[in-house]
Amino acid sequence: MIEAEIAELVETGKPLPKATPIEALDPEEGQIIALPFTVSNAAERIWLTLPKTLLNRVDAVTENRSAFFAELARERLAGQ
Repeated sequence: MIEAEIAELVETGKPLPKATPIEALDPEEGQIIALPFTVSNAAERIWLTLPKTLLNRVDAVTENRSAFFAELARERLAGQ
């Protein structure tokens, strides 16, 4: 879950939260844990078949099909 949230920040160009130095943490207030994660922002080419009329409508509102569909996918998957 945390990895997905960080990946979302990276994909949308938002800054990652600053790490809190361990010395600044108070173990009396809770537990200290470290979670390793890897975020891959590498693009992958896919084959997508769409009706020509739909593709024409997409082209009428964007200059970048990949960015258009990536944004739609992020919106649709938000909160999952």
